[in-house]
Amino acid sequence: MKLPAPTALALLIFLAGSAAAAIPLDNLAWRPDSQVPTPAGLARRVQAYYLLDVTDGAGVKNYWDVRWQMTQKYGTNHKVLGVLVAEYADPPQKNEKENEYWVKARDQSGSLLRAFAGDALGALVIVDGNGKVVQISRLAANHDVEFKTIESMFASAAPMVDNEGMFPLHCQTALRSMKYGDVKSAFKDARKLGDDGAAFTKILFDQANKMLDTDAKSLADPTSLPVIRMLAIQRMTQVMTEFSGLPATAAAVKAIKSAAADKGIAVEQASYDMFNEYVLAMRKTNAKKGPDVQKEWLIGIMAKFPGTYGYELARMVKMASRLEFDDPTAQNATQAAKK
Repeated sequence: MKLPAPTALALLIFLAGSAAAAIPLDNLAWRPDSQVPTPAGLARRVQAYYLLDVTDGAGVKNYWDVRWQMTQKYGTNHKVLGVLVAEYADPPQKNEKENEYWVKARDQSGSLLRAFAGDALGALVIVDGNGKVVQISRLAANHDVEFKTIESMFASAAPMVDNEGMFPLHCQTALRSMKYGDVKSAFKDARKLGDDGAAFTKILFDQANKMLDTDAKSLADPTSLPVIRMLAIQRMTQVMTEFSGLPATAAAVKAIKSAAADKGIAVEQASYDMFNEYVLAMRKTNAKKGPDVQKEWLIGIMAKFPGTYGYELARMVKMASRLEFDDPTAQNATQAAKK
């Protein structure tokens, strides 16, 4: 998408710190039997990221248990998308006649699992409809509570496809691509469907415009929490990148420019950027050195950004990884009280 100068300038202020997903999905090997979600395809959806060591027997059992429940519980529910990241090896490949309602990738190094849950055999990261990570935990033996947590987030979801009945009947292939968050494939599928495909594309653009307009109003609302406004900015840039020429673009750009000087958003973005730097550092760190690198980074994030989204992410990773160190903010408070 080619943007006019003022638009490009406003977006560049924030694009450097924007992340496409709660868990970085770049440098993963997407499986041949899976589609690839795009940032706009993930927008305003509850996301459940399963990081599973599939070289271990318990990890493989978790794979089949979660896969079955994801398929049985959610089917074509667009409010939620399951994302499997198989650690150290390829996940099992589904039979052509099977339905599988999640997307799958491989992380050969296992570094994502170590970054989010240390030496665990499996981890679950849950993201609400605002794009905010609300849980990072080791995968439980019984998944019922985990699925209840996922479902409790449904009220926050507002996906582009909230009702399949609003689309032409013959667009099931394109709708299936949207179920998996694959906007590129959905457009490609629609181009093969003639008038029905054109109608499908128009409805999808209308839905994207509605989402952009809602986020622009949220961003302009000073009562919205800084972290929610930061996540809205990220989502807006992603939607405008994948859906060019939306009528709500001008209002969205104006809202982004107006928020450029907001110190609360800037602090939240800086804390989130530092957390993403931590994940990148862990992607480059072997298993033996992992715990030491984790401690150094997590302590640094928590000490530098108390009370922020980055702090909360670091705290959840600490708990999931079962790391033992004192909260640096508590230490700082104690020292301040003594003075």
